Amino acid sequence: MRILSYSALATTLLFAATSANTEKIIFTAPTKSKLPDTKPGIDFLNIESLSSLDQSLQTSLAVRFTNETQPTGTDHWYLLRNLQERQRYELRICWSATQPTRFDLDIYTIANVFDEPHLIQTLNRVLQRPKPRSAHSGKPEGDSRPPTVYDSVLFLHIRAAADYFSSNRTLMQFPPAVDVDIVLDPYIGGIFPQSLLSTAVYLVVLAILGWAASQVVWHSLKPVAIKLHND
Repeated sequence: MRILSYSALATTLLFAATSANTEKIIFTAPTKSKLPDTKPGIDFLNIESLSSLDQSLQTSLAVRFTNETQPTGTDHWYLLRNLQERQRYELRICWSATQPTRFDLDIYTIANVFDEPHLIQTLNRVLQRPKPRSAHSGKPEGDSRPPTVYDSVLFLHIRAAADYFSSNRTLMQFPPAVDVDIVLDPYIGGIFPQSLLSTAVYLVVLAILGWAASQVVWHSLKPVAIKLHND
């Protein structure tokens, strides 16, 4: 019965893994620096943010089909703030496999964004769009707490492109938004993401239980094997 239970659990985990897609980017947080005091500064940017305290965000991202005039997906910007300087992070975006989408992720410093005109233009376009409601805040605007004067801050740039074909013209012209989970995951010792700690512990415990079970079975069958050998 226990073997069947473990098999069922493994099947469930495998199904969950295959029913969702993940795109990620790994980066190292910069050292803390003084934030620009020009107006409008980043504390006036009304965009969603993730931080060491708010590590996940559930939201819907608008997508579009790419073509010659629009070679990239719909732009989305987020702020990564209150990071632990020199800490390694993994930024993941997860979505259902039933919504085929291509996500391109880029991480920029404040200087990168404000020094590149094309990045400023895409950021301004995003700021002019209505803000979606996020699951962690329950309101359309981003976190109202402004970053400190000295902080480790980065910008996350997401481009979302629909990645399928349909004979439905309306669907091809107006692809629906994609429900996603955006996760900011710090690395433990720079080796593996913090969210995998519970999984690692589970696998170790499962391995120990499997070894113990094999020892019990072996000791119970050993007398029978010796008897058959002697006969």
